[in-house]
Amino acid sequence: MVKRILDLVEDNAPSLDDYVPIDNSSPNTTRRTRVSDLLSAAGGGVFELYVATRTLLKALDTTIAKSVVLTETGREGIFNWKTGDYSTQITADTAEGVYLKADAIASTVGAWVRSFYGAADIRWYGAVGDGTTDDTAPVDAAFASGWQLTGSGFEFAVTGDVSLPASLNLMDALFKLLTPNDASRRTLYGKAVSNITLRRVTVDRNGDGAGGGLATAAGIYISGGSGHLLEDCEVYGDDKGNGIAVLDADDFDIIRPYVHDIKGGNSVHAVITDDVVQGIWLRGS
Repeated sequence: MVKRILDLVEDNAPSLDDYVPIDNSSPNTTRRTRVSDLLSAAGGGVFELYVATRTLLKALDTTIAKSVVLTETGREGIFNWKTGDYSTQITADTAEGVYLKADAIASTVGAWVRSFYGAADIRWYGAVGDGTTDDTAPVDAAFASGWQLTGSGFEFAVTGDVSLPASLNLMDALFKLLTPNDASRRTLYGKAVSNITLRRVTVDRNGDGAGGGLATAAGIYISGGSGHLLEDCEVYGDDKGNGIAVLDADDFDIIRPYVHDIKGGNSVHAVITDDVVQGIWLRGS
């Protein structure tokens, strides 16, 4: 039997003797009851709580709450209480995208675990995705998670040289460089790792044409490794450099790339010298 406790907005998580709002037949009426009474009425059934923040979720009494709906903006989802040793996952997931430690219980005993199928969302790791807020740290955390990832079509502003780890599988994300004009700034950068997969990833280099550098500036820059796949990736934005560069790598595929509107030379593009801009730079190992 599932009992739904709606809009849990208490300052403290419920204990057995706390009063919480419960669903009512009339949307204009708020009725409150003790958690212990609900538990008794449900015959020990499972509760589905709605919590507004991870702080409230982590403070819940796990002897009562087993399935929780988190409504925190960007991090929405269902978390289930799981018993077992989750200490390794908790330690690795510092941004609390998928694993959350309960306040009163050791991570070796159990954890709150997000329920999902398919790809994890970059916003679960704290990214805003408005194209303005610096999302570099949460993007780094998401990339390090090991999950297949999606940006769900949001635009993430980053400071550049965002590391692409081995076996990254990313789709449907846009990235905007917050610090253009640097001669060696690579928006997304994979170095000496293998099996990077990018599908429908777009990069805005966001320059003014006055900066950048041909050898080391790029929207997507992969150096070394093997087994890379770039499919339907797009790069644009001014400054000297490259749209996409894959150098000294083996066994890689680039399918339907789209590189456009990249200019370099000076701020008004009045003089364009030789060898300052390349759409796609490929160099075998």
